[in-house]
Amino acid sequence: MSESEPTRQAVLDLVIEKGPVTAAVMAKILGLTTAAVRRHITSLEDDGMIAVYEGQASTKPRKRGRPARHYVATGKGHTGLSDGYSDLARKAMGYIAQIAGDEAVDSFAAARSRVIERRYAPLVRDAGPDPRARRSRSRTR
Repeated sequence: MSESEPTRQAVLDLVIEKGPVTAAVMAKILGLTTAAVRRHITSLEDDGMIAVYEGQASTKPRKRGRPARHYVATGKGHTGLSDGYSDLARKAMGYIAQIAGDEAVDSFAAARSRVIERRYAPLVRDAGPDPRARRSRSRTR
């Protein structure tokens, strides 16, 4: 594993978790320079793991200058997740059920579903009513 591999994975993890996200936001979270994050972004784009988000990423008024690019994980980026994440999630859900009961697991799942719905609603809305366009847009997430 190269020295840059853990940082590259951290950038991919952030894109998966927070996307659409800018290089500047990732740099701040990771404590790196924006230029360093952009080098990893370029590598991840070249490998097909992330892509520039084509939808409207922010409702905030834009500052002067070139708009910041927002990145999202591609299907390939998502499939690159290690099995460790699934195993951890499975164990965490089992632990929550054991400690707090099945209702706590149901409550967590419902809350997480609402977060996901809010996150993807703009993507679905921007894709319009055509199911093919929606499917095409969902592949970049």
